[in-house]
Amino acid sequence: MGTPYNSREEVDAGLSAWAENGKTYRAAYAEIQVQYKIAEKELTSYYKKRFNMSKIESRSTAKNVLDTALRTHYVFPKPR
Repeated sequence: MGTPYNSREEVDAGLSAWAENGKTYRAAYAEIQVQYKIAEKELTSYYKKRFNMSKIESRSTAKNVLDTALRTHYVFPKPR
């Protein structure tokens, strides 16, 4: 999946600032947050069932994979 350019904090701050551009942006940001939580739960369940991982291992793996995917997809300039 590669190495994300930004930290999670930088991506969260960038998305939060982006959401301030108007009502539509705020709604999209809210939907990203809702869907992220659903994806994390479903991916945890998938890893547990498909790979017979423990609950802790499947949750940890899902968190890491989704975090990397999010940070790879959204890229923001780094502060100087």
